[in-house]
Amino acid sequence: MVVFNPSLLSLPILENISAEYVGVAREERLVIALDDGTDVQPRELVGALMEDVRDDTRYYPTAKRWIQGYEVAYLEEMIQSDDITFPKCKGLWYHNIQGPEDGRLFWSKLGEPLLIYLSVSPENSNLCRTLYLIDLRSAYEPLQQLLPEPPIRFPRSIPLLYRTQTGFPKNWAVFSNSLGKIFVHTDLIPQRIYELKVPESEDEFPTFFSPASELALLEQLTTPTVANCMSRIIGQTENPYPIDLHQSSPLLEIVLCATADARAGRCDHARNRIFIMLVQVVHRSKVLYYEPRIVSLNSSPPHSYISLSKPLVYRTTLADVVDCSGI
Repeated sequence: MVVFNPSLLSLPILENISAEYVGVAREERLVIALDDGTDVQPRELVGALMEDVRDDTRYYPTAKRWIQGYEVAYLEEMIQSDDITFPKCKGLWYHNIQGPEDGRLFWSKLGEPLLIYLSVSPENSNLCRTLYLIDLRSAYEPLQQLLPEPPIRFPRSIPLLYRTQTGFPKNWAVFSNSLGKIFVHTDLIPQRIYELKVPESEDEFPTFFSPASELALLEQLTTPTVANCMSRIIGQTENPYPIDLHQSSPLLEIVLCATADARAGRCDHARNRIFIMLVQVVHRSKVLYYEPRIVSLNSSPPHSYISLSKPLVYRTTLADVVDCSGI
């Protein structure tokens, strides 16, 4: 099977199985020509348990890395549609895409393997497509058998929507705190972060057919400001071509303490904890290309930016490091 845009999650050590990762990806792009002359694009996400097949000298990127007996399987509980066209996507090339894509995996602080993905918007939303959240164990049964704990909070796909939302949601970054609360970093400029309000009962989660008044579970966490580290980078760029910034990965939490200090109780975990994530500077010159950078953020609200790394490329004409502490 040919797949596209994969996401991997490192697994804990499991008994009686050599799986080291669980991965999701979009299946090969298919365009089906219908009898009436129109085209439709069916889409599905697939998952697999995988192991590392490297030795000390070589890496085999084309080898079958999934675990025998747990071969690639289509994910269940994904939001899909049998419609041929989607009027809410009129004028966009997404107008005939029936299913999910852009799956991204991350661990919550409660130990939940969570998946966000993009698919057809709920029936009573005016958006073209919507991001959804689900516990991967509900979508991929082999993982549920291997990881029965903790309890599953998100057994079905939950739309990630906020009130008065417009535009096309894509490349959102998700993270959680020590209590397991889920936050969504939606925009870099201005920086916007929302908290997912989790109902007391899973029956209270909105469904694909819920009325519009019940769909929005994201509440704004911070007041956005345009002037930040990202806007400063773009302002200093002398490139004559348009440049965009977008997120590329979930946020990872880092504790800036040596192991010995942490074990001896000399580490102030609250003060020495930061988030990092990968972002992409998109250059739209004669040849489109992506320039990755690492951004660091404060671990406590409002999660403002701390710094932006040098470009992670061999050569660039952009400015190098920008310290965000003065912004």
